[in-house]
Amino acid sequence: MPKKSQSITVTVRLRRMHDYWGTPIPWHYSRDALIRCLRGIASRRDNVLQRSCVLLRGQPQAMTHIAIDHVQEGAYQLVFKTRIRFAEAKPLVLCLIVAKDSGRVSRLADGEHRNLVALHARRPESVVLPLRGGYLGLEPSRGAPRKIYVYCADWLSGFHELGVNRRMNFFINEKPFHHFDRATTVKIKKQIVDLCMALYDEDRGRGIETPLIGAGDIVITRPRGGRGLELKLIAARKMISGLTREACLKMYKDYRGEWGGKTFRLSN
Repeated sequence: MPKKSQSITVTVRLRRMHDYWGTPIPWHYSRDALIRCLRGIASRRDNVLQRSCVLLRGQPQAMTHIAIDHVQEGAYQLVFKTRIRFAEAKPLVLCLIVAKDSGRVSRLADGEHRNLVALHARRPESVVLPLRGGYLGLEPSRGAPRKIYVYCADWLSGFHELGVNRRMNFFINEKPFHHFDRATTVKIKKQIVDLCMALYDEDRGRGIETPLIGAGDIVITRPRGGRGLELKLIAARKMISGLTREACLKMYKDYRGEWGGKTFRLSN
């Protein structure tokens, strides 16, 4: 049932999700604890949703309803499509990212958020717009309280999770599914390498760790009427220093990932 806090109705919907191979994705805290945490987000002093809205619109606006809808999940984070209604302004849709555990996993999310801020400033057309973040208290029914990291980002309407199918070709991992053929997969691989290289920092000799392709680090547009496919980076867990441009390019081209017992490569 919705819970009202400061005249703001907050609803949370969680789903049981599975990976591409049908295996349930594990959790590290109870769903009930997370629902309680998110339902209280609007009443917290550090309200990351309100601060993110202010960043986008320039001033605070009275919220009336927040709908937090679980749409995607990985090994480390939960992704929620978050619709916010206001008393006297047009609604906003944000992406809310929630770490799946405290400690190391939350520190990873915190670092990723900071990386995205720096990368978006460097190349905004290639990286999702990150907004505000912070730690929220999670009160489990048993055990000690935890602090989990959450942050907001712009909701990328028209972009969809890029996955890898059993044939080692790319596919859009959102209904309606779309499977790319081998030739298009090769072109997308080149786009991914080009995107990563565009984020290379020549002055500091730093590049992003190779995105985890099957984990949804890259999103893509659907093919439409001869238009080119667009990619955006939505995750950057680690920055690697001490790289020449040539070494950075080699790192991406040498990428190997295990997917369904097979090896996936970015090189062709």
